[in-house]
This record gives sequence, C-alpha cells and structure tokens, in this order.
Amino acid sequence: MATAVGEIRAERSRNILRAAVDAETMRRTEAARDIGIPPPTNGTIFRVVDFPPGAKGEMHRTRSIDYAVVLEGEIDMLLDDSEVHVRAGDVLVQHATHHAWQNRSSANCRIAFILIDAAERS
Repeated sequence: MATAVGEIRAERSRNILRAAVDAETMRRTEAARDIGIPPPTNGTIFRVVDFPPGAKGEMHRTRSIDYAVVLEGEIDMLLDDSEVHVRAGDVLVQHATHHAWQNRSSANCRIAFILIDAAERS
C-alpha cells in the first residue's frame, strides 16, 4: 500500500505487531490504521520513503526509536538548532528527536525507516 503525503511518497512494506497478538486482532488493527508517522503500541514499522527534489516534510517528533538508512541520493535532517546532511550509505538512529527532512538536491532521495515503539523520553 502506498500513500502520498504532499510530494513525499511512503511505501508501507510491513507493519509488525508484537507476537502475542492473534491473527484476527492484527487484521482488524491493520484495516483500521492509516499510514502515519508513529508505529503502533509495542509494534514496529518498516517503510521506504521517496523524497523528490525540493521536498520538505513537516517538523515532527515521535516517541519511537527510529533507524534511517539512506538508500540513494542525499538529504538534510533539520533539527531545532542545527542540520545534518546525509548521503547514500549513511545511517541515523534517533529517539524522540524533533526534526524534518528536506531534499535540496536535484535528485530523488530514498530512505528506509525502521520505527520501534518506545517509552516517552523525559
């Protein structure tokens, strides 16, 4: 299933809930859940996102632990007080970081995200 968020395209490859959940509960949860940023409670999300040239996402913060693997291109992660420029092959790990993504290049940037639900950071 794919969805377009502005100009940013997100592919939901798999949404995994904790193993103790039965198949029927998982089916109902999946059917009721829209693609959003955070993973479900005690769950994970794996998604691949394309950021076309000029794309800029909204500033956001999730409580999850996020792994971002840049598969192609380059992009800037905008933070409250700084920026981080990453390229294909780079990996970011963050927890509850207020951030946004902006592709200032002339080429597509593709990132694989693995989000793992976590406790709120104090």
